[in-house]
Amino acid sequence: MTIDTPEIAPSSPDPVPPRVPRPSSVLRPPSFVLRRRAALLCALLIIIAIGLDLWGIMWGLPDARHLRSYHPDEWTLIEAAERINPLAGVISPHFFNYGSFYIYLLWAVYAVGQALGLLNAHPSNSVYDPANQAALYLTARCVTVLFSVGTVVLTWRLGTRLFGRTAGWIGGFLLAVTPLFAIHSHYATVDVTATFWVVASALASVHALRPRKRVSAPDGSKPHKRGPRIPAPLVLGAACAGFAGGTKYNAVLVLFACWFAWGWWFHADTAAAAALSDRSEPARVGRFHFIGDLIYGLLVVTLVAFGAFLLCTPGFITDQQRFINDFAFELRHTATGHGFVFSHTAPAFIYHITHSLWIGAGPPLTVVALSGVIFALWRRTRSDLLMAAFALPYYLLIGTAQVKFMRYIIPLLPFLCIWAARLVAAGLERARGASGEPDADKSRSAMERDRVRRWLALVCLAAAGVFAALETAAYDLALARPDVRDRAADWIFANVPPHDSIGMVRSPWFDSPPLIFYNTNMPAADVESREGEWPYQIEITGWDPAKLQQDRPEYFVLTEWQVRYRLRLHRLEPRGTSTDAKAGREAADFMRALGARYQRVATFRSPPAIGPLVFRRGFVPEDWLYPDPEIWIYRRT
Repeated sequence: MTIDTPEIAPSSPDPVPPRVPRPSSVLRPPSFVLRRRAALLCALLIIIAIGLDLWGIMWGLPDARHLRSYHPDEWTLIEAAERINPLAGVISPHFFNYGSFYIYLLWAVYAVGQALGLLNAHPSNSVYDPANQAALYLTARCVTVLFSVGTVVLTWRLGTRLFGRTAGWIGGFLLAVTPLFAIHSHYATVDVTATFWVVASALASVHALRPRKRVSAPDGSKPHKRGPRIPAPLVLGAACAGFAGGTKYNAVLVLFACWFAWGWWFHADTAAAAALSDRSEPARVGRFHFIGDLIYGLLVVTLVAFGAFLLCTPGFITDQQRFINDFAFELRHTATGHGFVFSHTAPAFIYHITHSLWIGAGPPLTVVALSGVIFALWRRTRSDLLMAAFALPYYLLIGTAQVKFMRYIIPLLPFLCIWAARLVAAGLERARGASGEPDADKSRSAMERDRVRRWLALVCLAAAGVFAALETAAYDLALARPDVRDRAADWIFANVPPHDSIGMVRSPWFDSPPLIFYNTNMPAADVESREGEWPYQIEITGWDPAKLQQDRPEYFVLTEWQVRYRLRLHRLEPRGTSTDAKAGREAADFMRALGARYQRVATFRSPPAIGPLVFRRGFVPEDWLYPDPEIWIYRRT
C-alpha cells in the first residue's frame, strides 16, 4: 500500500541582501590580542621607570667619611623612622614637618629587614656601622622607587580612563622620563610618595563618576526610594586623599577632586531616579532633601579622608603639641621664605613655570604641557574639570608661598603629562579619524590638513619625550659618577698636608667636602673646639674679611650653595640698604678679600651632560643642584 504525498512546489529562495562593508572600527583585533598588547606596553613603561629611577641610586650614601647622605632632607625622615620602637614604648616619630605615612612605612620596612637579619633598624649612637647606615638610606630610596613606578602606572590608567588608550600610554611615558620626577624618585623624601596617593585618589574618583543603574520593577511600579549611597570607588578615593595628606599636608587638596566626583555622581544619579519615577512625584522630596543628601555625601567623603589621615598620622592626637609646633613652623617657613634663596625672585605663580617646570621638565615638554592646559580650558570636559579640581587649588596654594622649591610641582606633573598626552593624542586621532584609519570621504585639502596635524603631533611628542629622556639620562649619569664632594675631598687629602688649616664660611654640611665626619652643620664653636678629632684644623670665618685675615688658613673651600645667592643679591642691589643688600655686599667684600690673598687651585664640577650636550641651564633652583654643586679650593699666596 502506498501513500500518495502531495507535491510541494519548491519555494523560491530568499533574496540575499547586498553585503554592506563593515566599518573599520568593527575590524579590531581580538580582545586577548589587545590585552597582550596592553600588558607588553605596561611592562615597557615599568622597565623604563625602574631603569631611570635605579640608575645612580647609590649617589651620596653615607660611608666612613660622612655620617649623612648628600641630600639635606633624607636624614630627617630616616632618623625619625629609627626613633620608632614600639617595644620600648616609642610610637611617635616626634617629627611632623611632614605627615607620618612615609615615616611609619620606613619603620615597617626596617622592622622586616631587621627580622630577616639584613639591617639594624635601631643603630646605636656609640657604634657607627657605615654599611648599615648606607643600607638604611638605600632601603628608603628603594621604597620611593616603588611608589614612583606605581605613580607611572596609575598615570597611564588615569589617562586611559579619561582620554583613551593613546593618551594614557603617552602620559605614562612622559611622566616616566620627566627629569624632575625621575631624579627626585632617587631620594628618600615624601614628594613622589604623596604624588602616588594623589593620582590614586584621582583615579578612584574617575571610577566613581559613572552613576549606578536604576531599573523599573517588572510590574512598572516606581523604584524603591532610599537615601544616598556613596560609591565604593569614591570612598577609596577619599581614603587615598587622606593618605596623600598624611604623607605631605598640602597633597590633601586632591579631596577637591573627590568632592567634584561626588557632586557629579549625585546629580546624575538623582536625574536617573527622576526619569524612572512618576514625574508628578519627585524621587527626592523637595529641594531641602536634595541639598541635605548632597551635603551628607560631602561629609562622609571628608570624614573618610580625615580618618585615613589620622590612621597614618596619629600624632595629630597623641603628640598634639609637637604636631602644632612643627606644623606652625612649616606655615611660617612657606610664608617668610628660605633665607636668601628665593629673595628677589618672581612670584611663585610665575617662578614655577619659568624655573620649576621649564628646568624640571625641559622646554619642549613645558610648551606641550602648557598647550595641553590651554586646550583643556577650551574643551572644559568633565575629565578636565575633575583634574582641575585638584590642580587649580594646589597651584593657587604653592603660588602664594615665598618658598619655591622645584619639588613643590611634582604632584602636578602627572596631570600636566596627561593634558600634554591628550593634546598629542587628539592630533593623532583626528588625523586618523574615529575608525583609526584615514577617512576616505574627506576632501583633499582636509586630508592634507590632517596630515600636517598628525606630523605636528608626532614632532611635539618626539621633542618632548626625547629631550626629557636625554636630560634624565644626563642627570642619572651625574648621580652615578663619583660625587664632586668626594672628588674634592680626595684632592684635599692628596695635596694638603695633615693638620694644615682649612677655612670655610660655615660648618661642613651636605654641600661641603667631607673633611669632618659630622656633615651636619654643627655649631662653629664645636667644630673648632674639637679640632683634634679632625684630620685638618677647620677655621669657620663666616663672611667677615677681618676673620679671614686673622685666622689666615692655608687653604679655603667654597661651594656654589654658599655664595651664589648672596652674590646674586649684590648684583641686584649693589648699593641697597635692605638686609638682602647688606648680605650681598658682605659676600662681595669677602670674595674680593679672598681673591687678594688666595689663588684658586682646583675646581670641581659634574654637570649633567651626554657628550657635548650639557643640560644645566642658568640659575637653577637649589633642589636641582644636589648632584652637581660647583666646589672651589683656594690656597694662600
